[in-house]
Amino acid sequence: TATTVLPGPVTYQWRKNGQPIAGASSASYKVANATVRSSGVYQVVVTNTAGPLFGPAVFVSVSVPTQVRAWGLNTSGQTTVPVGLTNAISVAAGSDHTLALKSDGTVIAWGANTSGQATIPAGLNGVAAVAASGNYSMALKADGTVVTWGGSINYTPTGLSNVIAIA
Repeated sequence: TATTVLPGPVTYQWRKNGQPIAGASSASYKVANATVRSSGVYQVVVTNTAGPLFGPAVFVSVSVPTQVRAWGLNTSGQTTVPVGLTNAISVAAGSDHTLALKSDGTVIAWGANTSGQATIPAGLNGVAAVAASGNYSMALKADGTVVTWGGSINYTPTGLSNVIAIA
């Protein structure tokens, strides 16, 4: 094993979903009394005289019984929540389809699928956030990469990494 010595004093700042966590400035961070709202992507920024170093992002999920409800125009089944959907921690809605992020980092989709927007890519897991538009879907993985599907132009910029949020 190799040991790296960082020059100068070292400071720590923990982040959740890209935002600094107030008072979380030690080498470790513990979530007390975790709830479903505690789920997210956590990362530590270590800074010394050489500048900041972003630690790897870690997806943390908390499972609690949840119920997803949807309403509005239901022309394509976008408000017909799948029977048995449990442990959803986040929901995103396009105009004709809906995505749910489950606490285990997987994604469920329902509603219109005219452009493949409700067809989850094979092997998609480790997801920290979802976003949807009219006929396009997007997932942010805990490793900071983005997966896109659907739409007439399915495009994810080459080399996109260390992403902390999507919309």
